[in-house]
Amino acid sequence: MLEKDYIDKIQSFLENKNYKVYREVIPDECKNWEQPYRVDMIFYREDVGWYGVEGKVANTYRSGSKVYNAIQQIKKYRNLHYSGKIINNWCFLFGSNHYEEDMLKFEEQGIKIFLRYFLLKYKIFFMEYCEYKNKNYNHISICPYTKQSRRIE
Repeated sequence: MLEKDYIDKIQSFLENKNYKVYREVIPDECKNWEQPYRVDMIFYREDVGWYGVEGKVANTYRSGSKVYNAIQQIKKYRNLHYSGKIINNWCFLFGSNHYEEDMLKFEEQGIKIFLRYFLLKYKIFFMEYCEYKNKNYNHISICPYTKQSRRIE
């Protein structure tokens, strides 16, 4: 699965849940740059607020550099303005080619748990799209099993 395809799927899901979704957003401070920063996605709903998202797809356990790159990108983005606003909620969107109900390997679950708490040290939320064969159960988890937990169904 390509990163763009994965983020397209997330965008569609969020729009179906009445969120406003913006893709490849250039921060106000970078609009005149030759190669401006581009945030993968920003989403908003009145009752939830604004979230910025940097997405990565990983299909191997040797994807540490993708996590590092996402953290570095979010650190650059977080203090910039987007249509005059600073976004306080930033997420690392993690994607893989697995279905949740297929009982992911214990090691993969352990990596996700590690990432949830590791990213919180940088004030970044772990986000994933939980896709089931029965589409009625699909949802997005943001920072599951933590005080900051949010579930979009």
